[in-house]
Amino acid sequence: MTLKYEGKIKEGNLQIGDWCGVDSEVTNLRFLEKFNIKTLNLNIDSKTNIQFINRAIKELTLCLAHHGRRDELQNLNVDDPELKNLEVLLVLNSPKLQNDQLYKFKKFHTLDVSNNNVDLTHIHKAISLIKLTMYFCNLQNIDKISSLTNLMILNISNNLLRNINSVRFLVNLKELDINSNKQIGIAPLKDLVGLYIYKIKYEQM
Repeated sequence: MTLKYEGKIKEGNLQIGDWCGVDSEVTNLRFLEKFNIKTLNLNIDSKTNIQFINRAIKELTLCLAHHGRRDELQNLNVDDPELKNLEVLLVLNSPKLQNDQLYKFKKFHTLDVSNNNVDLTHIHKAISLIKLTMYFCNLQNIDKISSLTNLMILNISNNLLRNINSVRFLVNLKELDINSNKQIGIAPLKDLVGLYIYKIKYEQM
């Protein structure tokens, strides 16, 4: 299944691949516009939790409605019959959000590492989320990071994001009782416990 958005963005392309973590609140029109991304393809396999897809669609829809670009919602195409019943377009009837509105804090992604039966795919997707977010925020030396130890609390200021939403990243790390030193993405499995991202406030362009 492919969830695809093609809006009136300038030019460019971003392929996120098999990554259900794309339901994050960093995936919004402001990031797409800043980096001239024309197409957002979410290639989701059959094992992806339907709730992740639900939030992904709602986030993108909310963003479009927020910017008064409701005419572009017709370009949000879902080719999977299972998604037809999602309450995606309810935001069309909502008033336009105010620039100074505070968003409610929302924990959207948690990894369960309480036992040895950890799904490596979820960990890989969480790490991909960190890497992609750092790329969006124009942070340097992403590929040189070999461990998430130094990312326990990364508080990105408005000056860095400027016209982008202010976002706080909280990465909880501790030693795991997992017999694995396999490198996944940019961090050893034993270094990663959970990833929590909260949107703090919408900033006016």
